[in-house]
Amino acid sequence: MADANQDLHKALVALSGSASVAALMDKVLAQMRLVFHAMATTSDFHSHYVERNAALVAQLRAGHREEAAAELRRYLDAAEHELLVHIGALPRL
Repeated sequence: MADANQDLHKALVALSGSASVAALMDKVLAQMRLVFHAMATTSDFHSHYVERNAALVAQLRAGHREEAAAELRRYLDAAEHELLVHIGALPRL
């Protein structure tokens, strides 16, 4: 599931058409694989993003780019928060 998630984010960045942004994303994804290793004890970490990934794809296919961008920002903020809580950088609420 982690690989499919990374493939989706790589494909989203590829839509920019920028080779330099794609190269930067490759580096980010490599670092994220290390972070995901820290999430190994959270077996459902990726699974609850599947519906969000599908919704992003549906929005893009429907031509709702602004809505997809806003949802992606919320999605990434939520994932960042979850990771930071898991590694103890933020308190659990």
